[in-house]
Amino acid sequence: MKKEINKKTIILVIVSILCVVGSIFLIKLTLKPKEKEEKFEIEGIEITQNEDLLKDTKVGDFDITNQVLYNTDGVSLFSAIVENNTEKDMKIARLYAIFTINEQEEKLVLLDDIEIKQGTTFPINITFDRDVLNTTNIEYVLED
Repeated sequence: MKKEINKKTIILVIVSILCVVGSIFLIKLTLKPKEKEEKFEIEGIEITQNEDLLKDTKVGDFDITNQVLYNTDGVSLFSAIVENNTEKDMKIARLYAIFTINEQEEKLVLLDDIEIKQGTTFPINITFDRDVLNTTNIEYVLED
């Protein structure tokens, strides 16, 4: 009987130690600061993760949100949402984006002669044949 109690006690101590070590490991993993990656790749598609570059932006009365830069095989896609949060329908004559890539500026027309109803959104999906994942700045210019 005494041997059985000792075996149970030893097993209980080992299981307890494993639980404590496992808990410490999990806590350390969750509290460890994560390194920000500027870009990551999924199935040959690179996606930039630069939060400063792709932060929500106000241009005139419009908000530009959900910005994403993709690249695959030298072809890039810029995707975003233009939101009209005003109380009236708004017209955009032309909306440009000026991408700063390796200290050079590339100006692209994102929207041309559209109307966005009050409280609605309009998607932007532009492709171009240049790798823009090295973009350091995006500036928006709105023409009336």
